[in-house]
Amino acid sequence: MKMKKIIALILSVMMLTLAACGGSGGGNNSNNGGAAAESAASNGNAPAASDGGVYVLGSSQPLTGTNALPGECALNAVKLAVKMINEEGGFQGNEIKLVSYDDQGSPEEAVKVATKLVEVDNCDAIIGSCISSCVLSGGEMVSSAGIPMFGTGTSPTWMQQGWDYVFRACQNNDFALPSVVDALVELGVTKVAIFAGQDDAAVAGSNTFQYLAKSSGI
Repeated sequence: MKMKKIIALILSVMMLTLAACGGSGGGNNSNNGGAAAESAASNGNAPAASDGGVYVLGSSQPLTGTNALPGECALNAVKLAVKMINEEGGFQGNEIKLVSYDDQGSPEEAVKVATKLVEVDNCDAIIGSCISSCVLSGGEMVSSAGIPMFGTGTSPTWMQQGWDYVFRACQNNDFALPSVVDALVELGVTKVAIFAGQDDAAVAGSNTFQYLAKSSGI
């Protein structure tokens, strides 16, 4: 029984790591994207239903650098969703055109990508990035333009900005970490070491985990 609990704990931690590039990429992005994009269409921010036009979907993901693997996973999920929707007649009768850029996992580059997606490509909706600091840096510009944007990063920070057009496509660390700490307590763990990066998701997750662990006597 204890081994099963340990395995469950490991899987919980893996889910935190892979949330940005796993099942949430294809399923949640396509479903939530459709709902919000339909809402945007009713407000005049998207092509009219069944007009036979093109619905431009932007994607901003880290395709190079240390986060290239989750970035590629996320982009592949979006490509698959676009392929499936187009094969079924498109979104509201409009073919989806996917425009993808590499934000390199860099907040500075993410601002440039957001600018290009909004001002040059005239996107109707945007998916990404799986790097929370990139969502945080480009979110205000996209939301101000009234374009629905679905971030796939796991930090809670960018959902606390009050942006009306920025949405989350997967659970954040603050939602998942209490279950991890509860499992540690149940296993009798009293001391934990934390290895964390300096990106927004890592810092926010580390701070939340430390607070919860300390509150639980770890």
